Amino acid sequence: MDQHSRRIIGFGIHPSDVDGVAVCRMFNHAISGSDPPRLLSSDNDPLVIATGVGWWLGQTSQANTMPLATAGVIVVAFAKVWVVAFQFMELRHAPRWLRHGFDAWIIGICGTLMVILLR
Repeated sequence: MDQHSRRIIGFGIHPSDVDGVAVCRMFNHAISGSDPPRLLSSDNDPLVIATGVGWWLGQTSQANTMPLATAGVIVVAFAKVWVVAFQFMELRHAPRWLRHGFDAWIIGICGTLMVILLR
């Protein structure tokens, strides 16, 4: 399946056990004769950056700043949940009530965890 157009680009049938070489052969056969992709996907970049920020917050915290670092890690985790929902689960194309309901749920759960943590 093509990642950008969400269309099926081909089917592969292999007469025996499928290994890595067979999968590559079937994929190359399916895409032979088609144009190379015009778009380069950068959907994963915000998740990689957020993971790096969360790791940095966890590594650089001292004993006296541990609750704030933990709060930062939780906020980064919920930001990653939001990115996954909107980019990969295509919530951005959902009805408005569903998008706003999801946003309210994210803010509500994250806020509740912040109140519990920072009391």
